[in-house]
Amino acid sequence: MLSGVGPGPLGVRALSAREDGGFDVIVGSIDALDKGSVLLDAHPEAREATCRHYRFRLGPRDGGSAGGVSNGEKPSLIRDLAPLHHVEGVSELDGEPIYVTDEAHRICLIGPFR
Repeated sequence: MLSGVGPGPLGVRALSAREDGGFDVIVGSIDALDKGSVLLDAHPEAREATCRHYRFRLGPRDGGSAGGVSNGEKPSLIRDLAPLHHVEGVSELDGEPIYVTDEAHRICLIGPFR
């Protein structure tokens, strides 16, 4: 379970492994806003969720088995992507994040931010 990323429910929109052993994760809306979602009908408060990019590392759980976020540390916020609701991918170019979005039924790459 990924905790410390804000009030829920939130969905994992994208997840990417990093060469340093960490992970980038995009969290946001639990489903598309414009398709009559059963999930959003059950959780109308989730309609307001916009995307955020976090970075975290996995570490041992209590008892030594592989598992949760490293040593109970909160994931680090890399970028608040509001007002975007549909960030569907994350990668990196020359140390800067690049995001794949599906806003208004158009696929776009956003970044790097310099």
